[in-house]
Order: sequence, then C-alpha cells, then structure tokens
Amino acid sequence: MKDYDGYGRPVFSGWIFNGFDTRDKKMLRADKAHYENINEAIESLSESLQKTIKDYNPVMEYTDDDFNIGQVEDMNVLIQNIIWQSVPASKLAAHKQVKDLTGDRAAWSASQIELIGKVENQINDIAQNIINNFE
Repeated sequence: MKDYDGYGRPVFSGWIFNGFDTRDKKMLRADKAHYENINEAIESLSESLQKTIKDYNPVMEYTDDDFNIGQVEDMNVLIQNIIWQSVPASKLAAHKQVKDLTGDRAAWSASQIELIGKVENQINDIAQNIINNFE
C-alpha cells in the first residue's frame, strides 16, 4: 500500500472462487448459487470493513463490484493429493497418486493430467492479475 507507515494495515483485495467444473466452460446451477452466496458475503464484508475502519481504506480501490480476483477449477481428488503429499497443484502430474503409494497402483488419467494443466494455468492467470493490479 502506497501510504503504508510501517504499521500493519491489512487491505482486502478480493477472493478466488474455487468450486466449479470447467469441462463445459460454464458454471452449473449449483456452482452459480454457491458463487452468488459467497459474493453476497464478500460484498457485506467489504461494506463492514469500510464502515468499521476509519483511519485508512481497508478495501482495495482496484476491485470491481464483485471483488472476484479469479476462479479455479474444483479439484476434488487432486486436492487430497496436494495436501497429503505437500506438492503444488502445478507439479502434481510429476508425482504418483496417494493411492499408488499405498499399493492401489492408480495412475493419473489423461483427463486428470489435463485438469492439472488447466489448474496451473488458472493459478498463473490469477497470480498475473494480482501482480498487474494490486500493490
């Protein structure tokens, strides 16, 4: 933050939506309802922060009305492997599945490897958006 004076002044800049299926390139009705519920909560949070904190602006000026920085594919099976193996999503295809490590011999399917690539691209796009627009 440009007017930072050496003391902690957290600034809310937005949220990343995690939980939709990109195979059809559109949100399912349940995903959309989930997104809208979170978005309403984020709008309320933003208003509350601005009313409560008076000595500086606690909400980023850049953000648009829905404060959505980016969206990431729902990772279901991938997320447990990411957590259990402490491996970044973008590097997951280079590691065996947890099932394989326990004797199940499950390899990543072609569609899972494709999904890992999409997740990597989505995360990189979000990171670039943050780099370009948030200080």
